[in-house]
Amino acid sequence: MFEGARKVRGARQRRRKGIMARSPSCVDNILKHCNEALERATDEGRVRKNPWKRLERPGQHSGVTEYISRATIAQVIKKLDNVAHIRVLSLARFAGLRISSELINQKWGHVTLNEDPRVLIHSPKTARYAGGDSRICPLLFGLDTLLAHESEGPHVIQQPELWKYKGNANAKWLSDVLKSAKVPQRRGLWTSLRESAEADMRDLPGVDPEQVSLWIGHDIKTYRKHYRNPSTEARRCARKASRSRT
Repeated sequence: MFEGARKVRGARQRRRKGIMARSPSCVDNILKHCNEALERATDEGRVRKNPWKRLERPGQHSGVTEYISRATIAQVIKKLDNVAHIRVLSLARFAGLRISSELINQKWGHVTLNEDPRVLIHSPKTARYAGGDSRICPLLFGLDTLLAHESEGPHVIQQPELWKYKGNANAKWLSDVLKSAKVPQRRGLWTSLRESAEADMRDLPGVDPEQVSLWIGHDIKTYRKHYRNPSTEARRCARKASRSRT
């Protein structure tokens, strides 16, 4: 009995050391896939409740996701007089501002830095898109200072610095924009804006999904395949609500 317990503890320690030896981005991917698998099993009814939620920090998961409504986003858009800001906000809504994946390990010869808050990337996202059009990555305020420190290296920006920036400046920029529009501040606004099924900005000028798909280098068919369909998201939320009532 004691021998078996020692073997179990030894196996746990080896797994823990193996995970700790990996890079932060690798660990993030492991956690992401674990959560997605458990969430899928919950949606399909194979498990009653996603146990992953119990591992999250207090306040990270409240049990109810509050999405920013379309009316609220329209209110924010009206307050913005900068076209570049509207573009960044629309990228946050439809593409998640994928700064980390877009800029990490990009070489200086593959990008053009523009005056408005964006980066024009000329290299393909993957080999499949080789020879395609350039795509836009938003350059939020404050990132230009970070790029200046990295200008001597072969790449635009290095991963550790970028992750540090992404977690703070992106959320602060969005919070400042919402505050200027007198929108109530809540936790998780960035995620809520990105995942909102209600926040359909198709009727707002210059921020429709088709235009965003061109900005990020996808055709509209690929874009719709890769990003959430509001009707699919609505059905998933309805299933979860139905199970919670039973």
